Amino acid sequence: MKAKHIIPAIGLAMCVMDGVAMAAPVNSLSFNMGSNIGSNMKVKFQNADGSWKTVTDRAGNFGSFSGSAGVTKGATLDGLKLSFAYCIDLFHPVSRNKAYTADASFDGVISDRGEINNAGKVAWLMTNQASTATTLNQQSGLQAAIWKQIYENKFELLDTGAIKTAYDGYMAVLGNNTARVNSVVWIDPHSGKIDSNNPLGKTSNQDIVAVFEDSNNKYSGKMMATPIPSALWLFGSAMVGLVGLGKRKAQKNAVAM
Repeated sequence: MKAKHIIPAIGLAMCVMDGVAMAAPVNSLSFNMGSNIGSNMKVKFQNADGSWKTVTDRAGNFGSFSGSAGVTKGATLDGLKLSFAYCIDLFHPVSRNKAYTADASFDGVISDRGEINNAGKVAWLMTNQASTATTLNQQSGLQAAIWKQIYENKFELLDTGAIKTAYDGYMAVLGNNTARVNSVVWIDPHSGKIDSNNPLGKTSNQDIVAVFEDSNNKYSGKMMATPIPSALWLFGSAMVGLVGLGKRKAQKNAVAM
């Protein structure tokens, strides 16, 4: 292969290896909502008109890790157990212990909503901190931390007890950390009803971000959680340098002749 062909090929290969595949969502999967739930927590959020609304909500890990209903009532997607499953939005209800048809993506996008704000931070909390939320208060604190990433200054946790302590801890360790958005699965459950106001023709429910219990599942090829090792970058840089050196040597030989 000529040098002029090698450099673009190396660059393209490195981009492909490093990039996250922006694949279309997997449609019409079976999603069973778990029955685990966190403690009551009081939050407030800003409406589209600028006004603030205060609500008492219960949310947290709906997966199979822990919760008031035990591991047998955890959430599943396409027959696969979800260790950790947390809510993404504040505005759409979803029923526990109920089966849905769902779309799932691995690129931080919800099919009827678009790209999730701070999806990389949410993914980091899920992949690095969800396993530490072993109590209901901790699960609610982590849920609040996830909502904070998505809504930023339009969300505030009002609790001052154990949930707030857990929330502050998760916010502190998060900092500016991010994870690949395809290290988790983004689930868009919907009912079979037709919604004339929805461009996709389906009714919206609470969207979910989740982690599979088994990392070697059928979707592992879409979930490239491990960054490309630095050795590959060094190899690629060395190859580019060798090609450049070969070109300069060929040019000097041509001039000498």
